Amino acid sequence: MATNEKIHIKTTINGNPEEFLADPHTSLLDALREIVGLTGSKEGCLDGNCGACTVSVNGRIVDSCLVLAAEVDGQNVDTVEGMATLMDYILYNKLFLRKRLFNVVFVHQVFWFPLKGY
Repeated sequence: MATNEKIHIKTTINGNPEEFLADPHTSLLDALREIVGLTGSKEGCLDGNCGACTVSVNGRIVDSCLVLAAEVDGQNVDTVEGMATLMDYILYNKLFLRKRLFNVVFVHQVFWFPLKGY
């Protein structure tokens, strides 16, 4: 394969079938944000320590900055966008505000998956 050839990836994201082309070195985080258009997962540390890019792949929590997009070919991916209904999100924010916790993006990613049973 030439180094500039893109890889065809077929996956399921938040229950919806998705197909896209990505460079072999594209991270899942970059594919989700730049190719698929799901921007809920955020770029934080890029070394797997902050949790801002947390997603679930086949029920396993992973840091999408450390996973290549090609690795999710044929897999099921759940992002923060697929985790919550609007009502869940409103109630979740009220819980955080009531407890006077800061409502920052990585807090949502790190706590939302365990709250939803992943």
